[in-house]
Amino acid sequence: MFHPAQEDVAIGFTLRTFAGYEEARGRLPFARAYRENSLDVIAAALGPTHKETLLAIDLYCGSMMKQGYFEEAVAFYRSIILQVSGAGSERAATASTHIPYTFRTLVTYPLHPVRGQQD
Repeated sequence: MFHPAQEDVAIGFTLRTFAGYEEARGRLPFARAYRENSLDVIAAALGPTHKETLLAIDLYCGSMMKQGYFEEAVAFYRSIILQVSGAGSERAATASTHIPYTFRTLVTYPLHPVRGQQD
């Protein structure tokens, strides 16, 4: 018998697998939905600074970028980095070593106003 958190993690990994399948089929909106659900389940089970949660965030933002939501993905990455760095725990300090390469490179990307917005 699994612990409930282990079952949740297994569900999160299953959702991650479904997302990969949908991406391979070119069904990006479905893939993004699966990635988001996977992220929610894994983060709830393992916590926001766990390396699997950070990987789920990276995969979710990758799905966003594949659909053309680059600005939104960068903003999401930045908000996560602020949350992790502001967590103040030892686990948050070590989480920075698990932040995927995409996180570290995109935080330096200058955000531009969304089309249609005025300065």
